Amino acid sequence: MVQFALLSTGESAVAKSSGSSSTTTTGGGSGTEGFVSVKNFGTLVMPAGSLFSFTLPKDTFKHADPKVSVALDARGENGPLPDWLNFDRGTGKFTGRPPESLSSFTVIVTARDSSGNEVSTRVVLNFTGNAKS
Repeated sequence: MVQFALLSTGESAVAKSSGSSSTTTTGGGSGTEGFVSVKNFGTLVMPAGSLFSFTLPKDTFKHADPKVSVALDARGENGPLPDWLNFDRGTGKFTGRPPESLSSFTVIVTARDSSGNEVSTRVVLNFTGNAKS
């Protein structure tokens, strides 16, 4: 299995009125009542057809209240995660074996607090070549 450390390409402040192309926000809170930042991720490149795993860094989503419980969810850019990709909501760990014919897949990871505030970040998975036996 190939394991990857997911590296961020930076952190952006979260604004209730707008988001970037990699970050979106919604919810009823404002200012410091909710999330204060979310990491934006670059592209993760791995071999097509190979078993892989990666875990989101614990500081991917920063909340103004460090004691608040935050729930994670992941989906594909155009719907649910495919059968080949698994996400552990408790640890933020992804595991999977993409089809050899797949060239890329985009995952949207959302963090939500108990007040309904939420932020999302986009992770692009690019698959290269064929898996080696």
